[in-house]
Amino acid sequence: MVASLFFSAFILFGFALHSFPIVLMILTIIKGFTISFFDPCSKALIGDLTESKKRLKVFSMKYFCGNLGFAIGRLSVPFGG
Repeated sequence: MVASLFFSAFILFGFALHSFPIVLMILTIIKGFTISFFDPCSKALIGDLTESKKRLKVFSMKYFCGNLGFAIGRLSVPFGG
């Protein structure tokens, strides 16, 4: 789980260094693989560590925060973000 996050960080660093479309395509494909290793593990860990009563709220907050991050990231682009 942690290794997939490290690989994902290195791939994001690669996005900043390269501007060739084929390299960006390959990095995007590899990034998809690294996230596919992290996401199921994180969901299982959240499910194991929360009580059954609070599980719906915790997963709702996880998805809400992810969507909020995507929205703020898209809105920050016109301001140089």
